[in-house]
Amino acid sequence: MSIRIMVSLENTIFTAGDILKGEVMIASSNIITEILEIIINLKVLENVVLEGKRESYVFYNTNYKIYDRKQLIQTSIDKGLTIPFQIILPYDAPGTYNGHYAKCLWTLRVKVILKGNKEIIKEIPFIVLPHPQYIES
Repeated sequence: MSIRIMVSLENTIFTAGDILKGEVMIASSNIITEILEIIINLKVLENVVLEGKRESYVFYNTNYKIYDRKQLIQTSIDKGLTIPFQIILPYDAPGTYNGHYAKCLWTLRVKVILKGNKEIIKEIPFIVLPHPQYIES
């Protein structure tokens, strides 16, 4: 059995505080019997290089369960599943940047947890601009 995950976002650029809207599409020949739950992880990670050493700082890291086994059993699924989602981006998180000594990346990770301790992960980066209230003049 093969399971394929696709993720689409309504936009490619967001502002902190916006609603991140999208869909998770899962294509499979036998989806109900194997999937236990589906989780979205939203992460903001800053990587900094100081004096030749790389350090990472997590600004935001939260999981959202968007589907579980109980919902799957109650859903009529033939060959696939499409799950819309909406997540409010934090207002005070930094925007995406990629500088000489530091970069800040936003990623959306979809994790499909299967029976037998198996996981399928799809991760996509996206761009977030800082909320106007937090831009220094």
